[in-house]
Amino acid sequence: MRLSGSESLSEGRVEVYHDGKWGTGCDDSWDMAEAQVVCRQLRFPGAKSVVIGKNYGEASGPIWLDDINCKGTENHLFTCGFKSWGVTDCTHKEDVGVICETASNNVTISDSTHVLDHTFSLSDDLGQMFDSGNGCDLQILVRSATGNRQEDGPVPSSAR
Repeated sequence: MRLSGSESLSEGRVEVYHDGKWGTGCDDSWDMAEAQVVCRQLRFPGAKSVVIGKNYGEASGPIWLDDINCKGTENHLFTCGFKSWGVTDCTHKEDVGVICETASNNVTISDSTHVLDHTFSLSDDLGQMFDSGNGCDLQILVRSATGNRQEDGPVPSSAR
């Protein structure tokens, strides 16, 4: 999950990754319960508001979620009730956004190192990392067998 279309990391259009594609959620039935789940899942302290009708830029991809119904206590948005993945009567003009609360002090991201041997089960290792509950924001450091390093560069299209 991510927030897109805003310069602020704590505000934007709600986008979810499903079936290999980023898509949006329709604003039908959204209230603070759904916003709380989104913000909690993105590791913010809570939600300030649901944003309906604000243009966060042109969205592309499918509209994954419609008529979502959360209690507000769920840890993940996909565990809330909704029609079904991609079943919607909405257009991208109805994409929902949220504004999340930010911590009053400086937030530090925990630094952890995961060694991935790309010659064997790279996708399994990445899946374990993503399933660990520590978030999915990554800095990737590529080190060749000779120890040469390349940081923060774009991933070559052949490696994607």
